[in-house]
Amino acid sequence: MLKEIAKEILSDDLYLGYYFQLIQDALYWKFLYYDHGYQVTCPKDAEVLYHDYMVLNFYLVSKFELDYALTAPERFETEKINSIYPFSLTEFILSIQRDLTPSADPSPIFFPNPWLIPI
Repeated sequence: MLKEIAKEILSDDLYLGYYFQLIQDALYWKFLYYDHGYQVTCPKDAEVLYHDYMVLNFYLVSKFELDYALTAPERFETEKINSIYPFSLTEFILSIQRDLTPSADPSPIFFPNPWLIPI
């Protein structure tokens, strides 16, 4: 499927961002499952991982002073990326904004304190 958008990945921020997100997900799951042997055996386990993911996201946004004010690309519905996954752009943008919003509990549960990780 990525062959179909290879040219866009190299020249378009939308596609490059999608590709980086796939890589980031693969590295996150490798870190959890292979490097640390974490097993998701119930919904609570998944909630722990998602909580820590949000804590880490907010930490990185703050540390690198990233702007996460997202806007929809013009004519998004005509983009090839929609053949990969049926995106609901409004829901997607809201989901990203939620993921980058400070958690009510900013302490990681599974991960060590991300402020101790040298970046």
